[in-house]
Amino acid sequence: VSTQSTGISVKVMGNKLHLEERIETAQKTHNLLLSNASLEKIPEVVFNLSLRILDLSQNALTSLKGIERITELKQLNVSHNHLKQVFMQDFLSLSRLELLNFEGNKISEFSLQQQQTSSQKNLPKLQQLILSHNQLISFPPNVSMLISLVCLKLDHNSLKFFLLPPSESDSQPSFALPHLEELWLNHNQLTCLSPVDVGRSFPLLKILKLDENPQLADFPDSFFSQTQLTILTYINTQLTQKTLSLLPSFQLFEERRQVHANKALTLTTL
Repeated sequence: VSTQSTGISVKVMGNKLHLEERIETAQKTHNLLLSNASLEKIPEVVFNLSLRILDLSQNALTSLKGIERITELKQLNVSHNHLKQVFMQDFLSLSRLELLNFEGNKISEFSLQQQQTSSQKNLPKLQQLILSHNQLISFPPNVSMLISLVCLKLDHNSLKFFLLPPSESDSQPSFALPHLEELWLNHNQLTCLSPVDVGRSFPLLKILKLDENPQLADFPDSFFSQTQLTILTYINTQLTQKTLSLLPSFQLFEERRQVHANKALTLTTL
């Protein structure tokens, strides 16, 4: 990629730097940092690079038009921009994506498109999806299409219900994130957790954050009995240690939590 005639300069971290310098480095490292560069759109020259990591955080982007052209991308950080909508069909060509960070935008709509054939998967390698500090009012529809998710962060939104689609049949639930280990729902407006088949939906769940949902008073026992939950936070909710301890599988959770704490202590003393 020629960088001699782009004629573009950007402000990066308070200093005037030529985009050409960043491009030249990115050609060697496959990583491009354009954070805090006052960008209103993605520079065209970026699409000609073979990038694995792209950081466009802290800009003024309202669109990610053209992002589908960077097909080698593994990590994309577009946090703290001005995005309002995200349609995941625009990312389907990025089959190598492992991390997507949308934190601190103005996103009120996030949707995935149902694929027509089994060979077409929605971001099959995506492990981390961060939607913290946005304006979501409902659980993202079809998020279970992201079958490889390990960490899903939905904290600091305006979610009122954790409602998931009912199972299509007893043997095949319509909602399942079989690899999910972390679910962040803190700082929302939740009033209840949907009574999904937790064992099928989140069998590997280890961390569940529910803090700062002041009206949340219900907690299904299945989160204790059918997952690997070891960390549960619920500060400023209606949940209490006393009410949780009355659930049939609370002791099972306590045993896992103690094992986890002992392992952590062992690691810190090594």
